[in-house]
Parts: sequence; C-alpha cells; structure tokens
Amino acid sequence: MKNIGLLGGSFDPPHKGHLYISLEAKKILKLDEIWWLVTPQNPLKINKPASYSERLRNCKSIVRNQPIKIKEIEKKINSKYSYQTIKYINNHYKNLNFFWLMGADNLINFHKWQNAHRIFNEIPIVVFRRYGYNDKALKSNIANFYKNFRINSKNIRVSSFNKTPAWTIIQNKEIKISSTEIRKQREQLRYKISSSSTLTDKIFSILDDAKAEDIKIIDLRNKSSVADYFVISTCRSSRHADATADDLSRKLKKLGFKNPSPEGRPKCDWVIVDAGSVIVHLFKKEIRELYNLEQLWEVNFESEKSKLAY
Repeated sequence: MKNIGLLGGSFDPPHKGHLYISLEAKKILKLDEIWWLVTPQNPLKINKPASYSERLRNCKSIVRNQPIKIKEIEKKINSKYSYQTIKYINNHYKNLNFFWLMGADNLINFHKWQNAHRIFNEIPIVVFRRYGYNDKALKSNIANFYKNFRINSKNIRVSSFNKTPAWTIIQNKEIKISSTEIRKQREQLRYKISSSSTLTDKIFSILDDAKAEDIKIIDLRNKSSVADYFVISTCRSSRHADATADDLSRKLKKLGFKNPSPEGRPKCDWVIVDAGSVIVHLFKKEIRELYNLEQLWEVNFESEKSKLAY
C-alpha cells in the first residue's frame, strides 16, 4: 500500500519552505508520493492575492523535476475546509495511506481550524520545525491536548502511526524563510505573470517577420493553468514551420528562456514552442483546421488581437 504525504494551503506564493517540508517528509518517512493540495480560496489577507490559476501554475513551476504532484481535489469537491478534504481523500482512496504535513507555525492556531480534533483523529500529523515558531507550537492548545499521542521522531517510520490520533514534530533543520522573503517572491511571481502580455507582443512580431500567417492570440488567464496565452499561427509548409520554430527558439533564448526546444519534429505539421507563460502553436493549414483550437477555447479573436495594439 502506498504512503502519501499531503501538504495543503493557498500557496500564494509556493516557496522553498513548502519544497523543504515535502522533500524531507518523503526522505524521512520514505513516502511514495507527495501531493500538494491547492485551495481554491485564498485566505491570506494580502493586497491583490493571486488567482487560483496563477497559484496553480506557480506550484507546477516550482515542483518541476521534483517528486511532488499538484492535485486539484479541493476545487473538484468544492472544499472550504481541510477536514472536508481529508475526509473525502480517506474515503475515496481507500488503498492509500495518508499523512498530513505542515510547518510548526500552523500548529500554533490549529485548534481554531474547522473540526480540528476530527482532523487529528482522521489522519496522522507530521509537523516540521520552523525558525521562530517552535516553542509556541509545543505550548499550543492542540499540542497540549494531544501530548500523550505524540510520537518520538527518532527513527520514525510510517509504521509508527499504526492508529490515530498520532502526531510528531520532526527534528529537522529549521526552516528559515521570513515574511519579507515571501512577500518578495510573491511580487516577483506577479511581475512574471503581468509580463506575459509583453511576451506575446514579441512573439507576434517574431512570427510576423517569419511570414507566419493568421496569427491569433488566445487569453487563457482564469481559464486554464496550462499557460497565460496560446499563440496560434499557420505556416505554408512543414519546412516553413520547422524554420519558424528554429527562429523563434533562437530569439527566445536571447530573451532568457533556457530550453524553448520545439516539439513536433520531424513531421512538423504541428510544432509547439513552450515559452513558459506563453505556448506557441505552428500549424500547417489543414492541421490547424482539423484541430481548431480557436473554437475549442471560444475566443473572440478580434478582441484578442486588438489587445496587442499591433
């Protein structure tokens, strides 16, 4: 039976603390997988909170090449509380064992969570130390209430949690990430998102110079977590699509994109170039008509094109 670690939150933004907890949990408990549960609501009291699609996309970006899966379970079941999510997961995935992961800062006010005691009786809790919060966490209401159910973290393994309630504090190297660092990262991510429309302008210009035809911009913001925009264009032939993809990739690298390698070769009837927040599709005419991405996303093309002021 697989053992899964669950890390829930708004992830606005996802940061190194989230990654650290996830990777440490996998290593120490020898978990098979880590799932991040991104809540649709953003409870943080911040200026201009990121949308759900933006937070989801940022999570997928930061866990790239990491053994972490991003799950949209809370959106699927319209969950507003962690207990509701945990109850659903335990009932829906009966062939899996789950462990709730969190930082010590969350333990301090855990008794205020909806159905806090039910959570403790529903799933094992694994807490990770965080600089500046550990003493308060150990003196917290919930830690005191369940002090007789705390498991020594030395030589701990999943079999240590043979029944609930059961919880532990891992004696990990303390997570040091300040509120200032989190705010700074949030602003950097927001700038990256806002710059997507500028990138579409540059891509439009590159494709136009390469004689690509019928260039369309599809705004995916608040519609999909795949990207902010699709840029779709028609090429006269497979050779034209191949050459245009090369030209676009070369110029994107000059803009700082590390690996914008074209996909869809050697056939080149549909070539995709991934520029992060913008994904470019280069079609032969008949293939574009066959798949008709424009109709799929139901976009008002004239409106989208006017946004470019081109």
